[in-house]
Amino acid sequence: MSVSPRDANRDVLFCGALFLVVFVSRLANIHFNQAEYTDGILAVFGSPGAQSFWPPFYKWLSAVVGLGTATETSARLVSVLSGSLLVIPVYWMAASLFPPQAKAQRQWAAVTACLWLAVSPMALRWSVRMMTDALYALLFFGAVGSAIQAWRQRRSGGYEADGWVAAATALTVAAILTRYPGIVLIPVVGAAFIAVWLAWRRRGKGPMVLSCYSQVLWLVLLGWLWVGRDQLGAHGGQVAARMDAAWWQTLYTYGIVFWHFVIRMPYFFTVPVFILAVWGLVRSRDRLFLLHVLYLFLAVLVMQSVFKSFQSRYLLPLLPFALVLAGVGCAQFAAWKGPRRWAALTLILV
Repeated sequence: MSVSPRDANRDVLFCGALFLVVFVSRLANIHFNQAEYTDGILAVFGSPGAQSFWPPFYKWLSAVVGLGTATETSARLVSVLSGSLLVIPVYWMAASLFPPQAKAQRQWAAVTACLWLAVSPMALRWSVRMMTDALYALLFFGAVGSAIQAWRQRRSGGYEADGWVAAATALTVAAILTRYPGIVLIPVVGAAFIAVWLAWRRRGKGPMVLSCYSQVLWLVLLGWLWVGRDQLGAHGGQVAARMDAAWWQTLYTYGIVFWHFVIRMPYFFTVPVFILAVWGLVRSRDRLFLLHVLYLFLAVLVMQSVFKSFQSRYLLPLLPFALVLAGVGCAQFAAWKGPRRWAALTLILV
């Protein structure tokens, strides 16, 4: 069952209004910071011997926004736009976890998830910086959302699933060209491609034209890896340098870093959002979304634990998933009747 035109128009209105709120709040703070991190400076401007070390997509977009020249302001604008555009997939994903007939719940989930994105200290911090994190979070979440939609549409009568697989592929390649940890998305888009292909094969449908053509984009990634092959060992060298003398000591320290990411996640996401996200995780019935969430949380935390660099920004790609689940948790209260419903929802928003 699809969403009615009236409800779809209302979603567009709400999502557009929330985008403007987030965009204005980010743009107003674009020059709040007078200095930038070294990683951001190197990613945009490079340096002798390090230019090929940093993935190029953030720099490319900064140059486009800067009308041919990447500047500090144009790079920050990329972050502002990325952090603001994240509203769209967050709203859509939260709403899609409820059936169209559950109008109150799907709207509460979508709107509250986006409101928390608007006021999230973690999201705001990295949406006004000359850093790759806001762009990476947008591409990361967009790729996963497209892959999930391909799964959902794989048995439909149309050809929408083909387009969603192509979109997931393009966003995955862009994510890896923004930050190398985006490789954790490869199994996600690969599984979506195989699921659609098998479903279409059983139904005797035509070839996945867009999906197949989109695979050419991997050549862009391979070309970049070839160009920067002399510097690609830098990350591997960092991992090797941070290993301990004995293998069991290395695993033990990996476990310590992993545990610290887990126990500090409520602080980074904010405690109310984390509690509601756990409640949404328990109450959600969308197994496909939950499987993706569990895999990605585990994959991201394991990868960053092996890298042994504890920074809150490494969890930013996971924040949209937590916000969506928190929206689902909040929407459960929207199903209540009477005064307690409004009392609970008012308390949550406050």
